[in-house]
Order: sequence, then structure tokens, then C-alpha cells
Amino acid sequence: MKYQFVGTTQRLIGTLAAGVAVLAIAAPSASAESLTTTFDSNNELSGNFFDINVLTNQITITALDINTSLSPRVRVFTRLGTAKGNTGSATGWVDRGTYNVTPAGEDNPTSVDLVDFALAGGTYGFLVTTDDDIHYKNGGSYSDIVAQNANLEITGGQGTSGTVDSPFGGTIINLRTWNGTIYYLLGLSGPSDESLGVTDQQNAYSSLLVVQGGRSFLNATSGVIGERFGFAGSAPTSAPLAFGPEATKEDGPFGHSRESVFNADIVTPGYMPPRFHAWISGDVTGYDGDGDSFDGGLYGGSLGIDYTLSDRIVLGLFAGYGASDFDTVTRGIGGGFDADAYTVGGYAGFAATDALTLSLTGGYTHTEYDLQTGGTTGEFDGDGGFVAADAKYSIAYGGFNIVPRLSAIYAVEEQDGYTDSDGVDVDDNSVHSGRVAFGTRLYRSLDMFGSRPLVAFVGAEGGYDFSDQDVAAASGLPDFGDQFSASFDAGATVEFTDSAAFTLEGQLSGIGTGDYVGYGGKAQLSVRF
Repeated sequence: MKYQFVGTTQRLIGTLAAGVAVLAIAAPSASAESLTTTFDSNNELSGNFFDINVLTNQITITALDINTSLSPRVRVFTRLGTAKGNTGSATGWVDRGTYNVTPAGEDNPTSVDLVDFALAGGTYGFLVTTDDDIHYKNGGSYSDIVAQNANLEITGGQGTSGTVDSPFGGTIINLRTWNGTIYYLLGLSGPSDESLGVTDQQNAYSSLLVVQGGRSFLNATSGVIGERFGFAGSAPTSAPLAFGPEATKEDGPFGHSRESVFNADIVTPGYMPPRFHAWISGDVTGYDGDGDSFDGGLYGGSLGIDYTLSDRIVLGLFAGYGASDFDTVTRGIGGGFDADAYTVGGYAGFAATDALTLSLTGGYTHTEYDLQTGGTTGEFDGDGGFVAADAKYSIAYGGFNIVPRLSAIYAVEEQDGYTDSDGVDVDDNSVHSGRVAFGTRLYRSLDMFGSRPLVAFVGAEGGYDFSDQDVAAASGLPDFGDQFSASFDAGATVEFTDSAAFTLEGQLSGIGTGDYVGYGGKAQLSVRF
């Protein structure tokens, strides 16, 4: 936004004038400044790369004047560090927006009213590009200062054929000087990109953490509920795992034959295997973000115990720990995002029929966050909870077991306000996010270990993630809150003693987002007693 100060021509009325005057004396003011290169062009292309050197602690860029005679649109990018050698891709660049303008004609200033952004002291690359018409002057390298004052320097640079719609990777012409004016504020000019980057990370990644935490616990508890009930019922191979709530007292797991689990016709009424079931689970997911906006992972573990009230109902408790460790690029600035989360909760399972199993999981989570963008850091805590549910239906077909699954997660987290290391106050924040998904798994029992077969599975899932957090486009971070994605998994379960089973699986996620790909695995051990 271009700021203009009229000065003595402004008049205040009555007592309002006195009140405002007192406030004006008490509060520091922002000073509007500008720096112009030239409006004396002798060449043209689509855009200009150049550098600026901010010589003071911080300025806020509010507007530009450019030299165009035809283009109705202008797009502006910045990056921390020089533009030289960084013209081929958008990596490290921050998109400051696309603006509609009214061209004033060659060698006349065309005004571009920007969304304000703050820059700390240092060197920044600029790209100002149009639809196909920016006028500039021949000459001027990145080492040449073409305009300067006490606060700011503008260097020469390069012309580019990159346009508003395709800004990077165009033909580059060396030694070209941008024609234009930069308008900026000194004094109270708003938070720096580093401070904004810290809150950008908070808005983006906390949504990911609260949903993925709930998802991890739901998958763990739903798995043990399915294991506990065994999907036993209607036909041979109808159970994905090789044990169930009712069985004959014969040799084999729990003192019953494996055949009795897969064939309801020979189940002995009234017999119940051990009612207690303990388990421990661990998982890790690595993320590869598009354009290096974030790379890192989530990892954690949980353990629980449940009790079978009847052949239809299971109740349990669990506790877990999760952590994140990401390297990030926010607003073109490197940083990191770390968090430690501690969760306690409970779960319940209900076998509605021999084939349909329902599960419900909920928990309370305390999370400690540590964020950094450039040299600016922020720390805060969050407290919240989640509720998650799913429904599985077991279908026996041709020696396979097909298990469609519908699941939903909803999570809330209340985050404390804090003051970052730049002294910028950040308000309390509430996160509301979730996921709805539908998928299926295909199970097959394989006789690979004699009397203890291995149960292999493959699966696919499609889901929609939602969140009320707004992620600024200028941050360059993905928006995890309005996103469809697909995932695939595969694994196997083996019962290696009469009372214990082990599951190992791998997963590929984030397919179709265009923002990231996730890859990871999970291991789970369960014991019945």
C-alpha cells in the first residue's frame, strides 16, 4: 500500500483533534520513503531481475512504480540473497502477488500498490515481471549500485522473457537496469519476513501434526480391535488375522485350532480366549516437500491395554508420544519446525455383526512447539484433543478377505500466545482440523511358517483433510487444510507364539497433493493374556 502524508493541509476537528494529537506525540511514527532508479529506457522485454541492499534494521515495502506501456498485470517476487544465479526456478523465491495495473506509457511511472511486506537488513533479490512489456535501460550488473540513499541500494541486473504466468526459466539478458521506484516505510513498519515465517509455520504444520497424531492412534487402536475380534464368522478365510473371540479348545493359538477361527461351523459356543490384550506400536513417516518447502518427518510410539467385555465389546486405554523434525523454507528463508506431543486416551470396539466392526478412539494431547525462520525463533505450547472413528466390513471372496474401511478424525488444539525472539507478540490460536477417508485392504493367509501362517495385505485409501488455519500464499508452505490425497500400504502379520502376533507395514502417502510425498512404516506387537 502506497502511503502519502499530506502534512499541514490536514485538519482535525474539535476535541478529536486534541485527542489524536496527544496519541501522535506519545507513539512513534512510520516514515514514508522512496528510491528511484530512472525512467529513461532504451530496451524492453517481459521482466527484470535485480537486487536491493537494505542498509537499516528493517523496512516495509508498500508499493512500486514500474515502466510499462501495455501490460495490464504485474507480478513481484523476492528472495533472501541475490537474484544472480537464481533465475531458473521458483525455489527460494517468495511470491508477493499479481496485481492489475493501468499502464501509464513508456518512461512514465505505472503505480503498483503492493500487499505490504517487511524486509530485515541484508541483500534481497527482486523479480518484477509483466505479461510481455517492461521497459528498462541497457547496462548495469549486480555489482553496480544504480540508485542509493541512507536506507537502501538498488543494483543493476538482468532482463528476462519470463512472464506473469511463467516467471522463471525464461531467456536471460545480462546487464539490464530496472526502471522504477520502490516505496517503503521506516519506523513502525510491521513484522519482518522472519517473524511472519514463524507464524506461517505455526498455521501450516500444527494442522498436520494434530491430524496425523489422531490418525496414527486410530490406526493402532482400530488394528488391535480388528485383531481382537478377528472378523471371524461366515466362511473359510474370512478373518484377516488368525484368531477370534470364540473358538474350540483344541491345539493351536489360545488352545484352539486355527481351523475353528476360520470356520464358524465348528466354534464351540461359550468358549472365550484370554480377555486381556496388551500392545505396543511404533511408526515413522518421512516427508519430501515440493520445492524444499519442508523436508523431515514425524515419528512416535504408543502402547495400550484392553479388556474384552464380551464377544462383541472391547474397551481399552493407551498412551503415546509423537515428535516432528522438519527443515523448512518459509518466505524464501531457511528454518525449522520441531514439536513433541504427549497423548493419553481410550478406545472402544464393537462387533456389530460377524463381519462389521466399529471402533471409537479419543485422546488428550499436550504439544510443545519450537519454530525458527532465519534468525527468528518462537516457542509455545498447545493443548487439545481428538476423536476418531472407523467402520470395517469383512468380505470373504475366493480365498481372500476384502475389508473396506470408512474413517473420520476431528481434532482441536488451543495454542498459547507467545513473543518471538524479534519481540513480536503472537496471539493465542485455536486449531480445528480433521480428515475423512475411505479405503480398502485385501488380506491373504499364506502357509509360510508351518502351523503359523503369515497374513499378507495390501491397501489403498483416498481422503480429504480440512482445517480452519489460513496459510499465507507468500509463505510458500503447503496448505494441509483443504486437500485431497491418496495413499497405499502393504504389510504382513505373523503369529509367532500361541499368544503373540507381530505386524509390519509400509506406506506411501500424499499422492495427488502436488505439495509433498510421504513415506513410512509401522511395527506393532500384541500379546494376549
